[in-house]
Amino acid sequence: MKRLITLVFALAAAVAVAGAQTPSEGDILTVANFPDANFRNALKKLATNEWGNRDGRLTAAEAAAVTELNIGGGLFHPGEITSLEGIGYFTALTVLDCVANQLTSLDVSRNTALTILDCGLNELTALDVSKNIRLTSLACYNNDITSLDVSKNTALTRLDCRANELTVLDVSKNIRLTSLTCYNNLISLDVSKNTALTLLSCGGNPLTSLDVSRNTALTILNCEANRLTALDVSRNTALTELNCARNLLTVLDVSGNTALTKLLCRFNPGDGAGKFNVKVWAAFNLSAIPEGFSKEQWALNRQFIDVEYHK
Repeated sequence: MKRLITLVFALAAAVAVAGAQTPSEGDILTVANFPDANFRNALKKLATNEWGNRDGRLTAAEAAAVTELNIGGGLFHPGEITSLEGIGYFTALTVLDCVANQLTSLDVSRNTALTILDCGLNELTALDVSKNIRLTSLACYNNDITSLDVSKNTALTRLDCRANELTVLDVSKNIRLTSLTCYNNLISLDVSKNTALTLLSCGGNPLTSLDVSRNTALTILNCEANRLTALDVSRNTALTELNCARNLLTVLDVSGNTALTKLLCRFNPGDGAGKFNVKVWAAFNLSAIPEGFSKEQWALNRQFIDVEYHK
């Protein structure tokens, strides 16, 4: 009888040991690790439908194997996540989309494998991406960020930091950039090192000058709603779209931009006497005027500006 009792206890102990998990194998989806309930619930849903054993549990090893995480909300249906504390468990992440939530801070210092980060439409006041040197695309638009250091992110090809509180933006180290969108409060912008740019959208700043003479690969240039008094696009012969509306331009010469299919230059003061002269190329076809080229009268401060085209 004693032998039987001993055997029963031995079997029970063996079952307990077999069913036990080491701390590293246990479920990490706890309040301590992920204090934001909405973030935690989103991860549980993914752990139920997509990750690991699909049992609603997530081990540290399973988290470390995840390469993409999409927990973004929508423009008209924003998410309710206020904190991504715990995101550091996902050390293999290459893509993180947390757009349109209610984040006030974001720590991605442990997510060093990231190549794409979209954290736009949140409430961030700061963003440190100094450890994320593999980033090729960074979108942090529509936040309250007052400064942004991308000097370590030399692999970036796309940067969208519009609608923040930036007054300074240094992209001199980001020579691989092909797309830059930076509607902000920038008082100056130097893109002389960014010769690979094909899209530059820097409207809505108080820029008084813009030098794009070295950006010969540009196909789209949007510099509307600045304070530019002159704009030289003579070297930007690849341009297909140019928007320089709502500046302080007196004349505009696009005679060398024969690839243009769209030109928006409304609401510039012209010569102050009622005309804003736009110089076009010799073979300009008046019978097939591209979008935005049509002759019309524009009102500015109760003054009618007659746009005339001179070959």
